[in-house]
Amino acid sequence: MISICVGLKDHSRCMDGDEPRLIFPLCVESIVKLAPEFEGIELIVADGRSTDWPLTEWFHEAAQGIDNKLLIIPGIWSHGKCVNAAVRAARNNIIMLLDADMLLVPEVLTIGMQCVRDNKMFFPSIYKQKRDGTIRNRGSGFGNTVLSKEHFYKIGGRTEDPLMILADNLFVRAAIRNKISFHRQKIPGFIHLWHIPKRRRNIQKSEVEP
Repeated sequence: MISICVGLKDHSRCMDGDEPRLIFPLCVESIVKLAPEFEGIELIVADGRSTDWPLTEWFHEAAQGIDNKLLIIPGIWSHGKCVNAAVRAARNNIIMLLDADMLLVPEVLTIGMQCVRDNKMFFPSIYKQKRDGTIRNRGSGFGNTVLSKEHFYKIGGRTEDPLMILADNLFVRAAIRNKISFHRQKIPGFIHLWHIPKRRRNIQKSEVEP
């Protein structure tokens, strides 16, 4: 069926002043709800050692009902390194690269899997939640992708440079260079959850494990 691959660090409890917002737990909940419609779905999470709410304390319980794997990735935090590790651990040929702050809906998977069968990639456009909970239309972004493992490795995977801020654009440009067709479509209900953007982490040599 399909393997959903998530790379993250510190997206479980995102603080809004003194109030925590549960972000990735809501993402997991939205995925678990899809299990009856998508037999064989699995969720692989590669975590860069989150400290806001360690995933070892809650993830497996929250993901009951679907096959799931939790990988703890050591060393300097890199979103691409985590995503690549999750893809390597995926058992299905069709994969979805999903950001940890998204609510997933079945149409994304249905359309995405058909695109893969048609030898294409699928970049679903997102709707964006505002701080007050209202939703606004937004069609940009290439961070969420449904594709085959073959196309993922043909592109070269995700960049593991921890300072790369245009990794999504780099990924889609690599697809174009490799003459891989893709489909773009807005999917109502595919929502980016609001949270205060985290400042870029100051990468220090001391963060690297010996």
